[in-house]
Amino acid sequence: MNKKTAERRDRLKEMLMTSGVVSSNEAASMFSVSSETIRKDLLFLEEQGFAKKSYGGAVISTDYAETPFDLRNNKNVETKTRVAKKALEYVPEKGVILLDAGSTLLFLAECLQDREGLTVITNSMSVCNVLSSSKNYVYITGGQVKGVTMSLVGLWATNCLDSVSIDAAFLGTSGFQNFSGPSTESFPEAELKKKILERSNTSYVLCDSSKCQSSALAQYALWSEIDYLITDEFAETERMEQIRQSTNVILV
Repeated sequence: MNKKTAERRDRLKEMLMTSGVVSSNEAASMFSVSSETIRKDLLFLEEQGFAKKSYGGAVISTDYAETPFDLRNNKNVETKTRVAKKALEYVPEKGVILLDAGSTLLFLAECLQDREGLTVITNSMSVCNVLSSSKNYVYITGGQVKGVTMSLVGLWATNCLDSVSIDAAFLGTSGFQNFSGPSTESFPEAELKKKILERSNTSYVLCDSSKCQSSALAQYALWSEIDYLITDEFAETERMEQIRQSTNVILV
């Protein structure tokens, strides 16, 4: 096995761990290879016991599928809490905000439990659950349930945003290594985030510094289209300086 093939298969493993599923066509486009090449990669991962072939791609083997969102939520807890608390300073009083799906956004939702009078729109079932008993007005988008992340995506999710105006949107990212902006794990998620940015007056991307060394399938914006990046002080200095040329960077 050559180095390029090994690296591609390792990346497919990471995608399966994060999303639980890989589309052959999307992966072929991402890696600029044929669908047949991806099919062979997924067959290799299946033989290793890591993946199980499905229509149009593969899903993660049940031996490895231990609630990936919960695992992410329990990783870098202290750092994500600091990022969320900093983001809290930018939440407008009694304004209209949107909380994206993602572990850092869930920490922000927990910080908002003591606030009241906010209108909160979310595509995250987890965020909705956290804020359901708060004194805020909570709205959840429609859409297809993505069970791994407990998020809602697809045409219903994007279309429902056409009728709202958002004061501040707080978005997550799967990483931005080798990208000129934040990325996410699938094209439907990317389309939803693009719509969120279109309907928002101010946008914030929240993440811990590990996202500097990771990326995903689809970039959903340029940094110049994002108003603020909030991350922790251990983010790579050179990378942060590059991003500062396009947007505001806040380190905590």
